[in-house]
Amino acid sequence: MVRLDPTDATFVTAIHTDCNPFISGGFGITQPVGHIDFYPNGGRSQPGCNEGVLSSITLEHGSIFRGIRRFVSCNHIRSYEYFIESINTNCPYLTVPCVSWDKFLEGGCFDCTNQYCPKFGLDAQPGNYHASVYLMTGSIKPFCKGHYKIVINVSRTNESLDHGGEVGTFAVKAIGQNGKRSERMPLSSQSMYYEPGSTHAVVLPGDVVGKLEAVEISWEYRASVFNPLTWRLLHTPRVYVDSLSIESLEAAHGITVCPDETKTLVANEPKILTTDNCQIPERLNMVST
Repeated sequence: MVRLDPTDATFVTAIHTDCNPFISGGFGITQPVGHIDFYPNGGRSQPGCNEGVLSSITLEHGSIFRGIRRFVSCNHIRSYEYFIESINTNCPYLTVPCVSWDKFLEGGCFDCTNQYCPKFGLDAQPGNYHASVYLMTGSIKPFCKGHYKIVINVSRTNESLDHGGEVGTFAVKAIGQNGKRSERMPLSSQSMYYEPGSTHAVVLPGDVVGKLEAVEISWEYRASVFNPLTWRLLHTPRVYVDSLSIESLEAAHGITVCPDETKTLVANEPKILTTDNCQIPERLNMVST
């Protein structure tokens, strides 16, 4: 098979956006083939590419032929759409070297201080290295997003233990010192079980807001008639949070924020978490460890 190779030029980059198996409709390859191999969103299913054929036809201004072509090859098309956007943008378009997409999502490689993080696209710079790098994008133009590492510590207070675990989803909005707010960023696409005392880490894409000031957090409770763990017949669905740490890759800045003394998040009632709340005396030791 003929493919790109690092010996083909002084500096070779490759953008992998369609690495699903051919039987699943993929047209790309996973194998690194350049000095830098970019894997947006893991290199497989791109955000916004599962919206259906009618959405694709709308994006192509009503053209059925071009719409069907976009629907069939959306993941593949994203490679040059991302690159074209990188030519003229104020967005940093940072990428992160990592051994795998899963490790990247867990925040295991979230560091541009102790390792070089290449810029995506036209601004990528040659060097004496070979790297597989990852980044996250949005589902619509402009695609470029910032990256946030979120770590949530679910409380182990007596009240939390008595209440027990909850099934649902968290969502956050990053709030910058300049007053800017990111869009709503769900921590997961599906409901998860949050046990008292557990810690959950994830990397999310979001609008760049600069240095961080606070976080708005919301909890969405999702009940299922088939799952007794989600039944809340006698009390209001809620979860207890000790603290939340958030880091911005692009701003190279992070903070730890906390809720008020109650630590309680009631379903569908957003709450602002601040650094000041972490100064409550009984929390100081907990947050510093």
